Amino acid sequence: MRALSPFIYFFSHSHHTPNMTSYPSSSSISITRHRYNQSIMSLAILATAGIIGASYMALRKQGYTPLEKELLTLSDSRYLLDHTEMVTVRGHRLRVVNLPGKQPERPLLLFIHGLGGQASQWEEQLKYFCDYASRVVALDLLGCGSSEVVTDWKSYDTAELASDIEAVAKTLDTSKGIIAIGHSYGCLVSSILATRIQLKGLVMICCPRLHLDAKQKRGQKMLPFIPDWLIDRGRRADRKGGLHSQSVNRFLGEEADEETRRRQLRWNLMSRTSVWKRFMSRARIPSPEILSKISTNRVLIIGGSEDKMAPPSTMDIVQEHLQEAPTRLLIQGAGHMPMVTNTQQVNSAIQEFLFQ
Repeated sequence: MRALSPFIYFFSHSHHTPNMTSYPSSSSISITRHRYNQSIMSLAILATAGIIGASYMALRKQGYTPLEKELLTLSDSRYLLDHTEMVTVRGHRLRVVNLPGKQPERPLLLFIHGLGGQASQWEEQLKYFCDYASRVVALDLLGCGSSEVVTDWKSYDTAELASDIEAVAKTLDTSKGIIAIGHSYGCLVSSILATRIQLKGLVMICCPRLHLDAKQKRGQKMLPFIPDWLIDRGRRADRKGGLHSQSVNRFLGEEADEETRRRQLRWNLMSRTSVWKRFMSRARIPSPEILSKISTNRVLIIGGSEDKMAPPSTMDIVQEHLQEAPTRLLIQGAGHMPMVTNTQQVNSAIQEFLFQ
C-alpha cells in the first residue's frame, strides 16, 4: 500500500473492515490523518489551478466586442498627427505633440496627462491655446499612447516620469518660460517637475488624493504579482455596457454625449494593463514638503463637482500645502475629465490665468 498515492492509500484503509481483535495503533491513525490532509490540499490546489486555467482560456476566447474592435482601429486626428514627433530622451522614445503658437513673447504651455491617458486628451486645449502662447506641447508619458513601452518598473516611478518631461523640456525653446498643466496623476508629476525647474505657472486639473491608506499601500506591493490576464478580466467586466459602462461613466459622469463617450472608451482600451500596473505600483505621492517647494506662486486648481475619482475636497488639501493661496475653479456638474466635457470653461479659466 505504501506504493500508492496518499489519496488512494487513505481510501483503501478507510473502507477496510478491521479485525475485531486487531485495532490500528495511534501512530498509524496519525499517519493516515496526515496523508488525508495532504490529499485534500492537493485536490484543493488542483481545483484552484483548474479554475484559474479555465478562466484564462475563457478570457482569451472572449476578445473584444465589435465596438471595441472598431474603436481600436481608429487613429488620432490629422491635426495631431501632423504635429507629432518622436523624441528620444534618457533612453526612452516618447511621442510629443508640438505646435508653434502665435504669441512669441508668452510662455510655452506644457500639457501632462494622467494615468491611462495620452496627449490626444488635450486636443481642444492644443488648438485653442496656439493663439495665446509661444508654443503648446503635449506628450505621451512612457508606456502611454504612442510612446515606447519598457518592461522595467523603476522607469515608471513618478519622479522618473518627471525626469523624462524635464529632459523633453530641454529640447524646446523655453526662453519665455513654461506653464505646466497637469491632469489627475499628471498633477503629481508636474508638482515634482515644478521643484526642479522654474515655472511661470502651474495648473492642476482634478488632482488626486494626496494620501494612500494602509490598504492601498498593500495593494501597491501586491500588484507586481497579479497576472495581467486576471486584471484584464476585471477590466473587461468594467467595460460591460460599452459607451455607458462603469469604465466610461467613472471618467465622464452620466451626461456626456456619445462622441465623447466613444473617445473615452478608446482611451481606456488603449491603456495597457502591464503599464497600468507599473504606474500604480511605482506611484509616489508628493509630500507636503515637496508641494511647499513648488517653484511658482501662481497656481490654478480646477475640479469637478461630480468627480468621484478626485473629489473636490482634494482642492482644499492641495491648497494647504502651497506657498500662497491658488486661484480655484470648481466646475458644477463636471466629472473627472472637464477638459474634455467642459472644454470652454476649462479653456476660459486657463486663459484668464495666463493674463493675470
